[in-house]
Amino acid sequence: MNFGSLFPVFDHSLHEMWQSTKTMTFQFLGFEVLLIAYPFIKQAPRSHKWAQLGLAFSMVIYLIAFILPVLYFHERHLLTIEWPTLTVWKMEYIGMSMWLLVLLPNMALGLWSASRIVKQTFNFSQRHSLRAISIALFGCALLFTTRIEIQSLSTFTNRLGFYTIFIYLPILCLLQRFILKRRRL
Repeated sequence: MNFGSLFPVFDHSLHEMWQSTKTMTFQFLGFEVLLIAYPFIKQAPRSHKWAQLGLAFSMVIYLIAFILPVLYFHERHLLTIEWPTLTVWKMEYIGMSMWLLVLLPNMALGLWSASRIVKQTFNFSQRHSLRAISIALFGCALLFTTRIEIQSLSTFTNRLGFYTIFIYLPILCLLQRFILKRRRL
């Protein structure tokens, strides 16, 4: 491991950091589920500590998954590797099956929140919409077979997530505050 690869820490311009934020959005998508799950948290102040601990644990996993490839590979080599974290861990059979333990809860929460949105929007049964969404996702997953198709889907999802997080949600928040202020008057 080359610990010198971590330094200097802030040697990039703000524009470069913003560009990397746009590129890395896909890895941080998923927190939006909290917008759907929050009404189900009965005692929000008591669960706040556990939510923060869960977030801290996730961030430590992300930090380790980021730092290991940076320590093992040179910057020029990182540009040529498609998935450096998988390369470091030699993720073949055992590693991939362990990574499923990370992905499965995220997939379950995503499916639950999608079915919940369908229930609230169209007044369909959540159980039936969950089945339909699961079948549709499985069918769509069969359409993406080549690496280029999967990369295109990932790029599209990354862009959509970026605009959702940094444009749609702030505008939605401002609109909600504006509407609530007008109702109070």
